[in-house]
Amino acid sequence: MSVQLTVLKASFGDSIVISGFFDGSNRNILIDGGPEETFQQGIRPGELKEHLEMIKSRGEKVDLLIITHEDQDHICGIISAFEEEGYLSELTSEVWFNSGNLLTEKLSIAEQDDKHRVATSLSSVTSILDGITLERFLKLKNIKHEQIVHSSQKLGNKLTRFGCDFEILSPSIKKLKSRNRKWEEKYPSNLTSSSRNNTNLSLLMNGKSTTSDPSPSNGASIAFNFKYKDKTIMFLGDAHAAEVVRGLKSHGYSKNNKVKVDYVKLSHHGSKNNTSKKMLNLIDCNSYIITTDGSRHGHPDKEVFARIIECTDHIPHFLFNHPHLIKQIFVDEDYAEYDFVAKGINSVTL
Repeated sequence: MSVQLTVLKASFGDSIVISGFFDGSNRNILIDGGPEETFQQGIRPGELKEHLEMIKSRGEKVDLLIITHEDQDHICGIISAFEEEGYLSELTSEVWFNSGNLLTEKLSIAEQDDKHRVATSLSSVTSILDGITLERFLKLKNIKHEQIVHSSQKLGNKLTRFGCDFEILSPSIKKLKSRNRKWEEKYPSNLTSSSRNNTNLSLLMNGKSTTSDPSPSNGASIAFNFKYKDKTIMFLGDAHAAEVVRGLKSHGYSKNNKVKVDYVKLSHHGSKNNTSKKMLNLIDCNSYIITTDGSRHGHPDKEVFARIIECTDHIPHFLFNHPHLIKQIFVDEDYAEYDFVAKGINSVTL
C-alpha cells in the first residue's frame, strides 16, 4: 500500500499532507497550514486551498488535522481555511492541537496571558491569541479535539488512527508547562533567527555548537514518527533537538538501534539550533526535507547539512520545497568534496 507525501509551498512556514488508503478508505492527514497566504494570497488561492479543493472534489475528508504549535507560520493558514466556508470547518474530522484550554482542563496547567501577543524577534511572532481563535472555531463547529499529544519520559507514547501509528517524540509535559509561562523578557530574541552563508561545508564539519532553540512555543511543538506498514516519516515541526532525543530513546531507539526513516522533515526549517548530532546519531535516513522559502529567520543553516553529512553512512538527499535556495546554500567546492544530492520536492509516493 502506497503513502503519498505532499509538501506544500507555505512561504517560510510548514504545510504537509499525508494521503493513502488507510483502514479501508482514502484518507488525508494535514500537518500545519503555514502563514495565511498558504491558503489565500489576495485574489489568488494558495497551495493549501488548492489541495483542499482536490480533497473536496474526491469526496474525501481531512481525517486528521495536526497543528504542531501556535506559531503564525504554522497556524494562520489553518485559521484562514476555517474562516472561509466550505473548507476545514466542513472537511475536518479530528484535530490534534495542544491548546491552552485543553491543557487546563486535562492537565490543570493554567493558561497565562491569553491575550498577550509575544514577539520573539522582528521576524518571528508567537501568538497565543491565534491559538485561542482556532480553539473557538473547533468548539463552534463541534470538531473532535480532546487528544493531548505529548511524549513520555520512560515508555514511548504511541497513538493509533485508522491503521497508522504515531510515535510521539515531543513535547514533554514539562515543555507544555513552559509554553504557558511568560517568556518575552526571559528568552533572548537573537537565538531564534539565523544568518545563512556560503561557507564551505568542509569548514563547518566537526564544528561544535552549544546553542539551542530557547523558544517555549517551539519546545511545545508536536513531533512524531508516522508509521504505516513498512513506511516511516519523521515530522519534527519546530521541536527542540533535546526533546526529540528523549522521545526517540523512550521508544527504545539508540545509536545501536537507530530508527529507520524514509524521510525526515527537519525541525524549524533547518535551523542549526534544532538539529543536533546527538539527534542525528539516532536516525537512519538518507532523505531530509527543508520547508521554507528563506524569506524569514535566515533558515536553513548550512551547519545542519554539514552535521547530516558527518552523521550518516548514506549519500544524503536534501529536499527543498523551495528549490531556489539550493544555489544560495551550496558552492561548487561542496559538490566536489562531498557526496550529497540537493533537489526540489513537491509530492512523492512511498
